[in-house]
Amino acid sequence: MFTEILLIDDDFVTLRLHKIAIQKAELAADPQTFFNGKEAIEYIVKNENNNDKNYLIFLDINMPVMNGWGFLDYVTEHNFTQNMSVVMASSSVDMADKQKAESYNCVVGFIEKPLSKTAISNLFDTIGSDGLILPHYLKAS
Repeated sequence: MFTEILLIDDDFVTLRLHKIAIQKAELAADPQTFFNGKEAIEYIVKNENNNDKNYLIFLDINMPVMNGWGFLDYVTEHNFTQNMSVVMASSSVDMADKQKAESYNCVVGFIEKPLSKTAISNLFDTIGSDGLILPHYLKAS
């Protein structure tokens, strides 16, 4: 199961709403929040020796400093994705963004913002027996 939930978005109000949705869904009492991908990477790198952590990350695409794609490129290139499941949480309705997100092995979902308790519950319909979120096509029937 996930030991830590990270919320990455450049908008304070969105982060607050997402944090409340995570708490209402009883996924975490206090998820970690970051305003861009760089801040989140610094946190992950600081904790990289803790192999017990399994991250569930809700990631926005468009952010200053380091956007969602930069974050995904970095964690992929530096092999941080083994203990990581990423859900893109974006206001983008662009099919190209959804297709690009699917090209990253660690991305397991794409939810339009804002997160809600219902959207999170629907997402967890795809949880595998090992506690990692699996895409629908990999879900055991």
